[in-house]
Amino acid sequence: MEYRPSIGIEVHAELLTTTKMFCGCRNQFGGEVNTRVCPVCLGLPGSLPVPNRKAVELVLRTALALNCNIARRSLFHRKNYFYPDLPKGYQISQYEETNPIGYHGYLEIPNPETNGETDMRVRIRRVHLEEDTGKLMHLPDGGSGVDYNRAGVPLMEIVTDHPPDIHSPEAAREYVQQLRLLLLYLNVCDGKMEQGSLRCEPNISIAPIGSETLGTKTELKNLSSFRALVSGIEHEINRMKQALEVGEALHQETRGWNEDTQTSYPMRTKEGEADYRYFTDPDLPPLVFTEEEIERVRQSLPELPLAKRKRYIHELGLDAYDA
Repeated sequence: MEYRPSIGIEVHAELLTTTKMFCGCRNQFGGEVNTRVCPVCLGLPGSLPVPNRKAVELVLRTALALNCNIARRSLFHRKNYFYPDLPKGYQISQYEETNPIGYHGYLEIPNPETNGETDMRVRIRRVHLEEDTGKLMHLPDGGSGVDYNRAGVPLMEIVTDHPPDIHSPEAAREYVQQLRLLLLYLNVCDGKMEQGSLRCEPNISIAPIGSETLGTKTELKNLSSFRALVSGIEHEINRMKQALEVGEALHQETRGWNEDTQTSYPMRTKEGEADYRYFTDPDLPPLVFTEEEIERVRQSLPELPLAKRKRYIHELGLDAYDA
C-alpha cells in the first residue's frame, strides 16, 4: 500500500532581547550555570512577572512578515505540567483559542518538487509568545542537574496549520530554512540550531493515498540541524510504514532523535491540550495592539527575502538558483 506523509512543524525561536521575558536577568547563551537567575524566573513565592516590551514587538514584527492577522487583545496563560526544568510548575504561554498575537498567516517558499521554479504556500496557524524552560545537564557521575539560565528567555512559537501543507522531508527542510532566513533578516533570532536558539519539532503522520483522514502522529524532538530534520522525518515515515504493514498499531507519542544511531526512541505519550489545564495568568494584563501601532511596525518591515528573490528573477532576469 502506498502512503502519503503529512508533516506539521512547530518552530521555537529564542528572541534577541537584552533581558529575559518577565524579569531583568540577562538573556545570553552559555556562562556559569545558574548565575543569570532571580526570584521571578525561578518562580519563588511573591515574585511578579513584567512583560518584555521588546519581545512583544519582535513577535508582532514576525507575525506581520508572515502575513498573519493580528489579535487586538492577546492574553497570557499558564500551561501546567511537571518537569525538572520548569521551576514554577507551569510555563507562561498563550492558549490558541484566546487569540495568540498572530494567526492565520502563511509563508511562501520555493517548491523543492520544481527545484524552486515555482513557489508553494505553507499556512501558519499561529505565532505566539512564551517563556523558555531551563536545561537538563547530564553529569559524568551519571546524575543530572538543571541549569536555569535559560528559564524565562523570551521564546516565539510558530506553528503550521492543520491539515498540513508539507508532505515531504525536503519541503519540511525548505520551510524551516526559509523561516530561519526570515528571522535572521528581521533580526529577531540568531538562528543557531546547534545552540538551541532555533528548535524545530515536526509532527509526522502517514495515511493511505486518497484517505480523507490523517494517521496517528508522532512529534520528533532533539533535531539540531537541517540534516537531522530530514533524516529524522525519513526515519519516522519508514518506521510507521513498517509497523502498519505488519499490523502494528501506532500510538500518538513524543520521540527523541539519536543522531549517532540515526534512530528515534520513545520519550513519552504526547499530551493533549486538556492535560495542560490552561488558564489565564492572573498576574499579567492583556496585550492590546492599536491600529496605529500595528501599522507603524508594518511600515518598518524591510523588503522580505522572497519578495526580493522574485524581483531579482523578474527585473534582473536571474534564474531561481542565482536569485
